[in-house]
Amino acid sequence: MKLLLTELDLLNRGSRKTFLFAHFGIFLLCFLFSLAYILGSNVVQFVRNNLIGSLPQQELLVEVKKVEMAMFRMDAPDAARLTTESLQKMAAISGVDQVLPIQYATGPVAVEGSFLGQQFGSKMVLQGFEPAWVEDEFAAPILDWKPGDDIPVLINSQILAIYNNGFAKASGFPELSASAIVNQRFVLVVGDEKRGKTKAHAKVVGLASKVGLGVCIPNEALNYLHSGFSGPDPIPVQAVLRVHDLPSVEAVKKQVLDLGFHIVEPPALVKALVRTARIGAVFAWCGAILLMIVALSYLNQTVKMLFYLKRRDYAMCRAMGMGRRKMRSLLLAEMLMWVAFDALLAFSLSSFLSHWINKIYLNDMLLRFTGIEFVVNIPSQRLVLFAAVLLFASAVSLIPRVYFDTRRFVGHAIKTS
Repeated sequence: MKLLLTELDLLNRGSRKTFLFAHFGIFLLCFLFSLAYILGSNVVQFVRNNLIGSLPQQELLVEVKKVEMAMFRMDAPDAARLTTESLQKMAAISGVDQVLPIQYATGPVAVEGSFLGQQFGSKMVLQGFEPAWVEDEFAAPILDWKPGDDIPVLINSQILAIYNNGFAKASGFPELSASAIVNQRFVLVVGDEKRGKTKAHAKVVGLASKVGLGVCIPNEALNYLHSGFSGPDPIPVQAVLRVHDLPSVEAVKKQVLDLGFHIVEPPALVKALVRTARIGAVFAWCGAILLMIVALSYLNQTVKMLFYLKRRDYAMCRAMGMGRRKMRSLLLAEMLMWVAFDALLAFSLSSFLSHWINKIYLNDMLLRFTGIEFVVNIPSQRLVLFAAVLLFASAVSLIPRVYFDTRRFVGHAIKTS
């Protein structure tokens, strides 16, 4: 090892500053790319996860057909109904993995409890959903429930944003963060004195974008709250169809329409934002490819200049008995080692700076507009993949350069010395 370091020092003596300056350029390019990618990918994912109506492409929201009558939008008289039989028919469609019904309470719903020392009690909209619908945001244990436990409640993230940007500003009240709502406990009451009612303790476990604008609980808990109510049981008003793969989506849509149901399309704003996010992702990868080309070109030109400036020193090493193959191996190994170090340092610094920017600026801005805390997640696997591709491309581009320049410049220096 000591001999290896000595040989490397001999090869690069007098050119360290030039060599380090070249690699600083690669470090700067990797740093700018990784910083932009970390922040950009997190913001895009945050927006997509917290938009009203922004369901994944492989999730279809199905409901009864509607008709417009003057100022009202009502169920079509001849529309098919969401029943157990119709849900089974949809589940039997080729390409459908899951059918997840969405129900609403049919009895009167009241909420009793306190918040920030103030007692409240009001009528609310109560929605039931299948926990599998939000499994990408909340792990199964969070939404697991059995009688006697607190009912897990999800609140639509836009409710907090509406409060912060509307009611709070107009009334001069302080704005609230997500932590002010999560873990709040209250009592849910379904029914009335005449037809019977059921009470249960509930706890807010998180904010979600998929659920409705009301108190949202698992279907199992919703049915339990109706057990003491003599009125009608909850019935599905919507259903989420999870399609196995994207190519099957259009075929599934056609069969659902043939059954007489309507598929809810995302709002135009959501479509535009999702489309913009996809275009941004394409530009990000194009930028990564361009960055890699620039970095490799920069490295190659620097290596060419170093070989020309150091041709006599390399010739001296050859005259002292160092083999051409060993010289090439040493030079290539050191260059790749520095490229790896550049990428590692750049990714580490950009990760730290991303968290710092989020702490002093991004989180406050997005919290003010959406009511949801913004957390930066480092896409480590993709950054490692980019670094591996950069190293491989560097090796592929440097091997010919090292091979031919050691023959051309060093060989010429030996002949003329």
